Amino acid sequence: MAALNTIAEETIPGSDHGEIRKLLIIFPLTFVTLCFLVIIFPYEIKDPDSAVYSQIGWQLAHEPLKYWCAPLWQGHDNDPLHPELFIDHPPGMFWIIACLIRAGFPGRKAGLGANFLFIFLSLYFLFCLGKRIRDYSVGWAVLYGYVFSPIFLLYLIRANLEHPMNLAMLAGIYGFIRSEESWKYKVLFALSFVLALFIKGIMSFLLLILALCSWLLFSRKREKLALMVFSFFTGLIFMGLFEIWYLRVTGGVSFWKNYLLFQGTSTLKFGFSFSHMIANFFWYLGRALFFAAPWVFFLPLAIYKSMKSDRLFLQNRLFQFFLTSAFVIILFFSLIARRADRYIFSAYCFLIAGGIWALLYLKPKIGHYLAAKKRQLPLYLSLALILLTLLRIYFHSFHYRFIKF
Repeated sequence: MAALNTIAEETIPGSDHGEIRKLLIIFPLTFVTLCFLVIIFPYEIKDPDSAVYSQIGWQLAHEPLKYWCAPLWQGHDNDPLHPELFIDHPPGMFWIIACLIRAGFPGRKAGLGANFLFIFLSLYFLFCLGKRIRDYSVGWAVLYGYVFSPIFLLYLIRANLEHPMNLAMLAGIYGFIRSEESWKYKVLFALSFVLALFIKGIMSFLLLILALCSWLLFSRKREKLALMVFSFFTGLIFMGLFEIWYLRVTGGVSFWKNYLLFQGTSTLKFGFSFSHMIANFFWYLGRALFFAAPWVFFLPLAIYKSMKSDRLFLQNRLFQFFLTSAFVIILFFSLIARRADRYIFSAYCFLIAGGIWALLYLKPKIGHYLAAKKRQLPLYLSLALILLTLLRIYFHSFHYRFIKF
């Protein structure tokens, strides 16, 4: 909490301790409120991944800690009589769910509580990134844009890996951007990479790829390159320690070997061709236009206006990085035969942030209004999240076909 306090003071211009305390009180209270809502309402987890992850986390909570490295599940054949080791992903998400259950969270809903936790932490770092585009008002505009986007509304109440992975990406990028200012930002980047590693395994290297893009395009300093190398080897050390733990618990079974074999087999099963890659790229572009709407549609208008005038809008380096990151993420997953909307989750965030910056460039009065209302914005956002959660529960319970993606 103290570290978060320090970062918040550096992030918000002109903020005092009272303003920081206000932020750090309102958001935890909103988190508790959202958890309370999904507990008291008969919310049934319907998407397969969320149901499986919640079940595994619940089972893990009732196991001794030494077995937490090797969770069991019913397998892809859904056979409860012959449980098998879960090797689809590392167990990081299950640890969070199990910890919440042990802390007293109702077991079957703990996955949703973990989801809300990752959402609020992601909102914080998204605000930090948005604020660095220009000022406080831009940070809040980016938050509101993200909250009122299709991707956020559809994934508001789930228990899958997208929000924790998105947190790792946003926190990691923020730490990398500010890594020259303090050692704590270097630690933030390294820990974000480790978090991503234990959430989605090999997909965590996408964070290093984005950091490398930032280094190549904007700041070719040895210190940042050294940070990437340090984080890479830190990740390898954690992988090695986890492997030793796993080998001891399972009697010689290798997690990383079986995980990589499973992921490789799953990818090769779908085949690969250049035409398929091109099709995937345009498929993801279409998804980006929908899930980052309506904010993404302001981008071409702002780019056209800027090119016709002073080009100041286009010269914002963080804006350039957001668009570059979104493109790299889409291109990265276009190379993989399997495709899903959720794979490019962080790309939606970057496009939304860029689209909001475009909107503020086109309509500067919106930024002035947000600056004038900055003290009320945390409360308004909290109320919006509560209302959206209630609406999401209603549609999930009675009109699920409209939100089934």
